[in-house]
Amino acid sequence: MPIKPRPHTYCCSACGWQRTTHPVSDVLRPGDHFSECPQCGGALQTRSPTALDELKSAHDAITHAFGQLGKLAGK
Repeated sequence: MPIKPRPHTYCCSACGWQRTTHPVSDVLRPGDHFSECPQCGGALQTRSPTALDELKSAHDAITHAFGQLGKLAGK
């Protein structure tokens, strides 16, 4: 039985940017991992996400999905 990879939170100590990713599989895809900060180009640190990080990530995903549905509906 496959084991789902654990989520990761990437944090930039230079500018404060952070993102929590939830990989669907162990295959690396664009958006599943970051090597440098997309905002300032600084080095990133990884950590296990907190409950708040996971909640914010889920909220962002739902908001994005509803935005896409609005575009499809022409709103």
